[in-house]
Amino acid sequence: MQTFADSIEAFPGKKKSPWGQIEFQAAVPTDGPKALTDNVLRQLNDDSLPGRPVRPLVQIWARQRQQFEASYRQAATDSRSDAPADTAAPYGYGLRYQQQAATYVLWYQAPLLSLGYFTYDFSGGAHGNYGTRTVSYDTRTGQPLTFAAVFRPDARPRLGALLEAAARHTLRIPAGQPLEGPLLVKKIPVTTNFYLTSGGAMFTYGPYEIASYAQGEISLFVPMADLQPLLLHPNLAS
Repeated sequence: MQTFADSIEAFPGKKKSPWGQIEFQAAVPTDGPKALTDNVLRQLNDDSLPGRPVRPLVQIWARQRQQFEASYRQAATDSRSDAPADTAAPYGYGLRYQQQAATYVLWYQAPLLSLGYFTYDFSGGAHGNYGTRTVSYDTRTGQPLTFAAVFRPDARPRLGALLEAAARHTLRIPAGQPLEGPLLVKKIPVTTNFYLTSGGAMFTYGPYEIASYAQGEISLFVPMADLQPLLLHPNLAS
């Protein structure tokens, strides 16, 4: 795990200037095929195109910091209007921008490595926005196990029913009661944001995707026994 962090002044040289904070935590495999390391670095750089050059962590961090600094200072400049230059009072909490990124190991048992790429961003308003993008990798090849690589083309209708059952169980919504009310949707959409374990698959929905912000991220687990008929390769986890 490597961590990079910095604080950036909204108005350089001005007294009581607000500060923005950026932090980047990254976990990159140190063994296994080179393709595994490369694909994790691509995900950290928001670059899923295999033909692109792979950037080292220090360059990924430098790019993120540069982009945050530019957007933060532009937002600060736009907010100044006629406010006095030597006071932070007119800006208050709204200009204390934050950007965080972190990598979590969600599951590791060869041949599966599942990682969560968490991001949080506060750029004013009532609260920040966050979410976790999950990706599973085949440790033998280093390749990401995408939805299309894991599930049969006709899997969505049956998978939707399994996800509804998982939602009712996880959120204690009785059978027959409409999902809308406890949730923001009438039926559970099939998300491609999932990761694999030896026992099944976890499907993750971000805030507002199917539930309110206060309910946070919703993770729904479907056992491998239920998934087997829907998989392209039944022995995927072994």
